Amino acid sequence: MPPHPRPQLGAHPVPDRPRKCRYCIVDLQLGADDYVTKPFSPRELVARVHATLKRGTPGPDARPMRHGQLDLDPSRHLCTMTGTPVTLAAAEMALLARLMQHSDMVQTPGRG
Repeated sequence: MPPHPRPQLGAHPVPDRPRKCRYCIVDLQLGADDYVTKPFSPRELVARVHATLKRGTPGPDARPMRHGQLDLDPSRHLCTMTGTPVTLAAAEMALLARLMQHSDMVQTPGRG
């Protein structure tokens, strides 16, 4: 959740540019891959989708994994626990995938 509640539609005038940028930064820090503000051009949106798809080709580390009752498929961004879907942000998915890939190693914040 962002540090400040977002303005509700119709409750306030459209926020100024610095405020929108602050929410953009928070959303990107929480795991968003991209951010599009309104008004946006449909051509720009399509170009961003194509760029994301180009750089998003899964590597060898994107294979489905299982640990106990936890199933993780990073390439499809799917996580389930005992068959129940678990919602994860992109950063959480990446961290969980790393931990599952290297379950025999101690992980420290400085390792990349």
